[in-house]
Amino acid sequence: MTEDTWVLSVRKYLSELRRVQALAQGEAEPEAQLIPLVKGLLEETLGVRVVIEARPKGDTKVGKPDLGVKHQGLLVGFVELKAPGKGADPERYRGHDREQWERFRQLPNLVYTDGRDFALFREGQKVREVRLASEGDAEALRELFLDFLNWKPLVPRNPQELARFLAPLARFLREAVLEEVRENPKGELARLREEWHKNLLPEGDERVFADAYAQLITYGFLLAAALDSGEEPLYLERALELLEGRYGLLMEALFVANHPRLLAEIRPAYDLLRRALRAVDPSVFHVHGVDPWLYFYEDFLQAYDPDLRKDMGVYYTPVPVVRAMVRLVDEALKEGFGLAEGLAHEKVTVLDPAMGTGTFLLATLERALANVASLYGRGYRGQYAKEVASRLHGIELMVGPYAVAQLRLSQAIQGEGGSLPEEGLNLYLADTLEAPEAPPLEQVFFYERLAEERKRAAELKRDKPILVVLGNPPYDRVEGESEEERERKGGWVLKGPREPYPLMEDFLRPAREAGLGIHLKNLYNLYVYFWRFALWKVFEQDPERGGVLCFITPSSYLQGPAFAGMREHVRRVADRVY
Repeated sequence: MTEDTWVLSVRKYLSELRRVQALAQGEAEPEAQLIPLVKGLLEETLGVRVVIEARPKGDTKVGKPDLGVKHQGLLVGFVELKAPGKGADPERYRGHDREQWERFRQLPNLVYTDGRDFALFREGQKVREVRLASEGDAEALRELFLDFLNWKPLVPRNPQELARFLAPLARFLREAVLEEVRENPKGELARLREEWHKNLLPEGDERVFADAYAQLITYGFLLAAALDSGEEPLYLERALELLEGRYGLLMEALFVANHPRLLAEIRPAYDLLRRALRAVDPSVFHVHGVDPWLYFYEDFLQAYDPDLRKDMGVYYTPVPVVRAMVRLVDEALKEGFGLAEGLAHEKVTVLDPAMGTGTFLLATLERALANVASLYGRGYRGQYAKEVASRLHGIELMVGPYAVAQLRLSQAIQGEGGSLPEEGLNLYLADTLEAPEAPPLEQVFFYERLAEERKRAAELKRDKPILVVLGNPPYDRVEGESEEERERKGGWVLKGPREPYPLMEDFLRPAREAGLGIHLKNLYNLYVYFWRFALWKVFEQDPERGGVLCFITPSSYLQGPAFAGMREHVRRVADRVY
């Protein structure tokens, strides 16, 4: 487009704008009159057709900008229209418009305009602004539009940058899903939420569903990208194909979550996340040296939702601490059980009941293979990698860290020259505190893998001999919450079924009998529930077997009066405590 042609376009636009402003007086949605004008200017900026998806008239949701702009088939950004005269400085807005800005400020490419004032924002920072007072401002506006239309995601160079890059986009998707479910209770996403409530998230509300959905989309495609060669765009079909063989549960859930009818109301947020993921260089997944994924989920969650990170107790253990704990377990197996191979011995089965991103299991694999190399030579590491992996088990409740654990452990095994176990890794998306006898999920279409994984997790808790339980269980005090919420979080450990009484009674009853009942509120904490589960699994499920339990948790149980029963029970079931 020549400069003269562009000036003529702006002249026409200004003329139409004056007409629209006169007609819009008294209109309920005066900004709607700007849609065809702004659309025309954007299409003429580069001399090519730009597809613009407008929000339906009357849709006042906070979470969706007025226009989503696509260029050459790719979403490049959004335009938010305001009533003529309101200006394009969202920091000065109040009420609904201010709430909207707080949501939109995380977007990487956004234009605000009231028809005359235009401002371009990148992640909340204003990078350009123009007031179109006359034709003399035409070139400045053209430069703003060109900057907007030529936006490309800043490609992260390592997993830490990738985590911070994806977090605001995943959060934007989550908020779009949450708003749609709440505003449209009979819509497709609300129906999926009911389905997940039955099969996946029995205790979760709308926010839990929206969070799980956003993280599933993010980590499902992220894991597929890590498996991809990067030679062609990662379309949905390709992602499902890559996940099918190794990560069937994620493939299954991703397929369901990407149904076109579900995406209709969240398309802009979904497309933005997909565009960003397509821009990621595959080399970021294959950083050599220090484990690149060690703190990936913690970095992601800190940027995505710090409050959720705190609520879920997602504070991962420093590697030196993990390795020290694994070394203690290894030495206990060698000295206390007479197993010269330690963690590499064929009888040693290991469970991390709060797996997170798999750091403890990776350290266990590393220590076991070090034992193999020391006893038999480095050439045996690859041969043992698969065999040791088949005896490592992990349970995780959150889909994000579950996906990262799958990725990290798979890469570690293959990096040793080993192959994955035929039935896949023994990593389960499940709730450790759910009763082993809980009824299995119905194996309905598209949820067969989830049902099978939950079944295997229940069998692990109920039947599988476990010699070692280790890890860093979540910390979450629940004494101030409702009885219903307390029971939900404590699960089977707190409420049973178990004859003659639930497991937690072994901690609670001695304290009550000692007159310490007033302090028992301090026992209602997730880390205590995990302690009780682990003691049962290692020492009580089969008292003849015995084993090793190694947790890092708050030290309050060592001296606190509420924990008198816990200390008494530990001394009763274990031979050594240190």
